Amino acid sequence: MSNCYKSVLISFDSDTFGLIQRQAQAKGQDISEFMRDAVLDRLEDRLDYADAKKMILESNGKTVSRKEMMRRISF
Repeated sequence: MSNCYKSVLISFDSDTFGLIQRQAQAKGQDISEFMRDAVLDRLEDRLDYADAKKMILESNGKTVSRKEMMRRISF
């Protein structure tokens, strides 16, 4: 990832900001770090979802149960 950072301004109502502030504090993060992590987590979730959707479409409906997958990897 590039070391050239861009800034973004986000506005929240007081209640939401307070919630963000408390959650950041609970994690020992400043608000910027907390928000950055939250956005990156959300992006990763969306990319994972897109990958899973693509894999399902490419499988032509063939799936493997969790039980079968666990058997295959010897758990």
